Formats: sequence, C-alpha cells, structure tokens
Amino acid sequence: MKLGGSQVYNSGLAFAPDCALYEQYKSQLNVGVLRGRAHAWEPCLSILREHMGPVQSVAFSHDSTMIVSGSYDNTVCIWDAVTGSLIRKLEGHNESVQSVAFSHDSTMIASGSSDSNVCIWDVVTGSLIRKLEGHIGSVWSVAFSHDSTTIVSGSFDSTVCIWDAVTGSLIRKLDYFVWSVAFSHDSTMMASGSSESTVCIWDAVTGSLIRKLEGHNDSVHSVAFSHDSTMIVSGSYDNTVCIWDVVTGSLIRKLEGHNGYVPSVAFSHDSTMIVSGSSDSTVCIWDVVTGSLIRKLEGHNDSVQSVAFSHDSTMIVSGSSDRTVCIWDVVTGSHIKKLEGHNGYVLSMAFSHDSTMIASGSSDSTVCIWDAVTGSLIRKLEGHNDSVHSVAFSHDSTMIVSGSFDRTVCIWDAVSGSPIKKLEGHNGYVRSMAFSHDRTMIASGSSDSTVCIWDAVTGSLIRKLEGHNDSVWSVAFSHDSTMIVSGSSDKTVCIWDVVTGSLIRKLGLNHHMKSVAFSADGFHVVTHNFKGSCHMWSIADLSKPPILLSPPQQFSSHQATSSSYILSIDLNQIIHKTSNGQRTSLCYLPDLGSSIYCHVRSGEKLAFGTEKGDLYIVVLHL
Repeated sequence: MKLGGSQVYNSGLAFAPDCALYEQYKSQLNVGVLRGRAHAWEPCLSILREHMGPVQSVAFSHDSTMIVSGSYDNTVCIWDAVTGSLIRKLEGHNESVQSVAFSHDSTMIASGSSDSNVCIWDVVTGSLIRKLEGHIGSVWSVAFSHDSTTIVSGSFDSTVCIWDAVTGSLIRKLDYFVWSVAFSHDSTMMASGSSESTVCIWDAVTGSLIRKLEGHNDSVHSVAFSHDSTMIVSGSYDNTVCIWDVVTGSLIRKLEGHNGYVPSVAFSHDSTMIVSGSSDSTVCIWDVVTGSLIRKLEGHNDSVQSVAFSHDSTMIVSGSSDRTVCIWDVVTGSHIKKLEGHNGYVLSMAFSHDSTMIASGSSDSTVCIWDAVTGSLIRKLEGHNDSVHSVAFSHDSTMIVSGSFDRTVCIWDAVSGSPIKKLEGHNGYVRSMAFSHDRTMIASGSSDSTVCIWDAVTGSLIRKLEGHNDSVWSVAFSHDSTMIVSGSSDKTVCIWDVVTGSLIRKLGLNHHMKSVAFSADGFHVVTHNFKGSCHMWSIADLSKPPILLSPPQQFSSHQATSSSYILSIDLNQIIHKTSNGQRTSLCYLPDLGSSIYCHVRSGEKLAFGTEKGDLYIVVLHL
C-alpha cells in the first residue's frame, strides 16, 4: 500500500493452511517454453484492479482461495485468489482502511480504519457482523488469534486493544504506541512494532511485556511471527528487515536490499522464506537460513504496502499505492504470450472447440476473438452496453454467445464477427452462458435468479426456469442436451429437464455455488462452491448425499489419444496423464463461472485473462 508521510502499515498477515495440489506434484513439473522466448517469465500471475485509492493492506484466507484488500477508498474487497475476480466489496468504514486480516477458519474478516473503528465482516454474505469502538485514533493494524476467538488492534491513539471476536467486548487495553501487531501461531504471545525503533513481545493472556527487541534505527512498521512461533520478522523505515529469536530476543540477522522503507513483512508457512514489500515499489523474497536475497519482484508502479504468502508458499500477494493487487508466482513459471486489445478488465474467456480461437469478454463492453496460435487479434465485437461477464463457443466453433451486465445475450458469427441476434428476457445481470452440444440451444444464468433457455437459431425464448432464490453463477448442459444444471448464491444446485422445463431436483449445500458441470457420460454432476469444496452427485440416485471429492486421488478426465489432460478435483490445475498412468502437474486453471474463464481442449494451450485487460496464452510442451 502506498502512503505518504507517517502512514501506518499492516502486519500479522495470515497464511492459508490448505495446500493446493500443485505443491504435492511440483517435483514432477514439466513445463516447456514458447519458441524464441526466454526461459523465464515475469512471475506476476494477476493484477487486480477495483480500488479507487491506494491499497493499504492485503491477506490470503487460510484455505488459499481468497484474498482480502483494504484501501484508501474506505472499502474492503474480497477476491478469488485463483481467477482474480472480485467476489464482493464491503462498505462500512467512513475513512481509509489501513489493515485487514482473515480469521483462521476463513469465515470472518477484521478491518481497521482511520475512522478509529475495527469492523468484523462475514466472508460468505459480506454483511457487517459488528463494529468495535474503543480507539480514539486511526487503527493501523489488526490480527486474529489462531483460534479465531480474539482480535488485537493497534492504533495511533497509542493503545493496543484486545477484543473478544464473538461478543465484540473489549478484553484489555494496553497503553503503548504501535504501528503493527501480530499474534504468535500458538496464540500465547503478541508482537508489536513502534515508532521507538523497537519490537515488543507481549504475553497475550496477561498483557505483560515479555521483552523489548532493539536493532532497527527507525520506526518499525511491520511484524510477523514464524509459524512455529520461534522467530519474529520486522520491517522498518530504516530500509531493513530484521529476523529475531523469540526465546532469547537476540537479532539473528539483518537483511539489506531495499532502497526504501519496508512497510510489510511475512513468513512463508514453512518458515524458510520471508517476503518484504517496500516503498521502492519492489517485493523481495529472502532465505531465512542464509539471509540471502532469493528474488526481487518488480511490477508495481508505487510503494508496496502489504505482502502475504499463500499456505503452500507458491504464491505471494502484494498491495500497492498504485491501486493494484498483484499475485506472484514464487517459483519460476511457464512462459506466457501477452495479448493486448481490451481497454478494461478481462472477465471471461473461452477456447473454440477446435482450439484455433479464443474469445474474451471485458468490462469495456466488447468481445475479442483471438488467434490461439499467433496471439493476434482477429476482430473486436461491439454490441453490448455494459461489462461482458460470460462467453462461450458453439461446439462447431461457428458461433459465439456472450452474456452482459446490460441484461442481454448476444449471438455472434465467429467467422465474420457480425451480430446474429440480441436476446432480451432477463431482469438482471447475465453471469453465465452455455451452448447445448448440438448447438441448437443456449442457456443463460442471471442475477435475477432465473435460467433462460433460448433457441440458438431463431433467438426466441423457449422457457424461463424459476427455482433459485439468488443469483445464478453457473449453467451447463448435459452432453445429450436433455438436462441443464445451475448453481446459485442461494447455496443450491438445480437440475432441470430441458424439454419440459420442470425441476428434476434441487440439491442443497452449505455454501454459495461457484460453478457446476456434468460429467461427459452424463452420469454425474460436479459442483464447486466459494469455499473451494467439490461435491459429486449421482444422477441415477440424487436422493443420496454427494461425495466430497478430495485431491489428489480422484480426477475427472477426457481422453486425447495415448495421453490425456485431466482436471484436478479441486479445479485449480491441469494435470497431464500419460498412457502408463503417470500424472504431471502443468499449471493452474481458473474456475468456471468466475470472472476469469478458461476452456482447455486437447492440445497444449492454456489461455487466461487478467484484471488489467491483458490475455495470456501458455503453451505446455510435454
């Protein structure tokens, strides 16, 4: 987060405990490089743009599926960590948000603001649970205890407050000026950084001062514990990062490499690396044992005010005064081709079924068609009056359908780019589109809680399916085109009869549905919710409870000659399966139904879009 003068910066950033499959397979990683390009690529995975002011604080959820950011625009944003899409924006503060943190169970967010308040938010609904009032100055730092029962906040009023996260009551107030606070992972200690150039370690139960650590030459603006609670890392206005021994209080080493002050630091979950963000616009990754600089990440255009690791240590998120949030690949990634043509966020993508074209929908209200081989822009389709959130190709690759926040569905000729029909019938945003496999019908899901079935030839509305009580995020046809499945924010999945329009079954789960799909044989429905869980239902007996799919033992696959690409059950990555059964992790795959969509066919291409308006093609040589 960028700042000015004596701004405060957050620390105590959390790490997600639920490992992605990539970590378990990365030793087998085999990713090739596009011809004629260097063997390394810029490690920034996504740039997220939504805030209208400097981003002051960022954090990963503990299941690694979400990112939260706080900004000078007084808002808190929750992002999908895989796709980069904005899940929701939380409004409730009256001044800039200086610090944000997830609870360890990822159900709550705490935010501290210049309005002197700490807000606790419900992650699923986005509702304000309660506002904690007790400070009389800006709240610069907030953190949850690891059992999610306690919140600590540090303020410009020279106090540290410890709160009961359940009741909102003030447990204890400590008179001490701090810039940053953090809990140890066993919840027995707290660390704070102050303008006195010191780091203090406190007893979290009694509030007594255990020891004061001296070694910096200027204000300490960020502190964090290692996950085994044996070390503390601190970032200072003296441009350095210090690593401390918690038991003895001794300085293990001082890390020098930034050319500006360090407002944010964090440990990786295995405590082998430290990440630091600086006013020099860079993010540095350090080796904890040797103190050596592993890598310096450059991509922001202003001060980096907050950083955090994902639990599997493969990703870093950073927030900057340039108003962006960047997601970085810690390890070297596959090479990418960058496609430029949109003037807004890329919200949706799809491959043609012959893998020769890519369609992308954007917040600039246009649909772009790209050559998947060369990356060149074939043509730009204009016809919508608002953001295009969903695109899909017909199975013969001759048509494209797009759904927009202007509440319309457009059918396009994929060859000529001419508009065929504009379909009007929804009373809300169109979030998801799908062609039937015989290309005769189109299904659309909307924020008006309905699913519409359209005649792809005439454009007439065949029927409107009503059964959900909230936005429909994802729709899909069965491969024989006799059924439609839809997933909604009302925490249900509906299976519909295409011919009669009748509701075959409504399946209830405990979380909002993000994406849905039929298996290729039509025997199963797979659902993916915003908590990252996948469930598989048997069409033959929908009365039976679903199977919770746990990676990495189970996969959903489609054949491609002697080998095949398979989609991991957590829907996060593409895996290559050889004829002898060996599986190799290739890359992450954005989720269907989110604001970044990627459709992968046989062949070795993956395309994805970024919030910046750029598109990327990855060629994976096996």
